[in-house]
Amino acid sequence: MNLWERQPNEGSRPHEAFELYLGLGTARSLEKVAQECSKSVSLLRRWSAQWSWVKRVEAHDKYISDLVAATREAEIKRVMSQGFANTHKRVAALNRLAVKLRKELSDKDKVWLPDAKTIGSGEDWERYEFTRFNAPLIEQFRATLDDLAKETGGRIKKTTATVTVIPKQYIGLDELEELDEAEDE
Repeated sequence: MNLWERQPNEGSRPHEAFELYLGLGTARSLEKVAQECSKSVSLLRRWSAQWSWVKRVEAHDKYISDLVAATREAEIKRVMSQGFANTHKRVAALNRLAVKLRKELSDKDKVWLPDAKTIGSGEDWERYEFTRFNAPLIEQFRATLDDLAKETGGRIKKTTATVTVIPKQYIGLDELEELDEAEDE
């Protein structure tokens, strides 16, 4: 039996008052319950003490809080186990995109695009037709490969370290003796 359920030997009126108290949530007070059920605050104080309302409410609030946390955790696990939340599914989708883009790169009509511009104005304008390189297609392919590398850990970030070496001729006599002693150890 849960603490917030009707307790053995708890009368129906004290339990109904407790349920009102419980239902008020964070705004609960004996005064509000007294107004709702037309009982005196002193009677409600006796019932509250006799039937451990505060302890029962705390148990109920903890139960609800734990239930909400468990539900939230279950929902997060469910969402994170579906679709692109799974690394292998993201990698598979990126692989499909990379293959598609690579095929497009082998088609010269997708790499070199027809284009036209007009030069001049009025009656003296001319249409100039030319082909232009499809740089966005190449950039998209490179970005897809980069995303694949990031997802699979294939791209290691470059790290740099700076080491300063001071030649012995620039070190004073005291410092030189300390270095010689350190080398002997």
